[in-house]
Amino acid sequence: MPRPALIALVLGLLVAQAGTASTEQRGYDVRYGPLTVLRIDYLGRENANSYAAAARIAAAGIISLFAPVSFDIHAEGRHNATSFQPVSYREDVETGRRSSTVELRYSGNRPELAAISPEEAFPWDVALDDQRGTVDPMTALHRLGRPNAAADVCGWQLGIFDGRRRTRVVLGPPARDGDSITCAGTYDRIGGFSPEEMDRHTSFGFSVRFSPVAGDGDLWELSEARAQTIYGNVTVRRR
Repeated sequence: MPRPALIALVLGLLVAQAGTASTEQRGYDVRYGPLTVLRIDYLGRENANSYAAAARIAAAGIISLFAPVSFDIHAEGRHNATSFQPVSYREDVETGRRSSTVELRYSGNRPELAAISPEEAFPWDVALDDQRGTVDPMTALHRLGRPNAAADVCGWQLGIFDGRRRTRVVLGPPARDGDSITCAGTYDRIGGFSPEEMDRHTSFGFSVRFSPVAGDGDLWELSEARAQTIYGNVTVRRR
């Protein structure tokens, strides 16, 4: 899905809803050493009690010549202050050699698998009944990337289910660092991974930095993240 289509999708999801809505549009570069390996384009929209968000994550630079990977993800749901309950989620993944799709619908706080392709079953698959209270990956990204009050940018955790795998993001308490707020966190594999993946690594550390929103000193937004991955350390910076 091209980026203009993502933007049209998100703007359309809330167009019929009453009340004042705010829209956030931003981009991030993911760097591995000196190379920009991924680009993230994000759009989120909220009104008083609903949200919709979409992102395109695509290989960048010379990496895109050898691994033309792209992820298109979008979600919508309800929110109350800093609590988010998704209603639907969809992801489309293209690796150049393989395409996959996942679509989730939520009944209360329980995800239901509306569509998945390719249809594959593994002994380590997790049960849907055990995923109550989780959110989808796009909702988690929206929670992290949206402007927040200083007291809300850190000190929270989310269980995440993407249709196959269960993970968890935990952010520790905030710390002031000059004109920024930073916090350390972990990204943990919980279930749905092969035994080899779980034996190799189950927890990845990261740190995030938030900066004041221009023109609104009461709100803070994500400006940088540094994370461990199975390939080494990466840095994410807002463009």
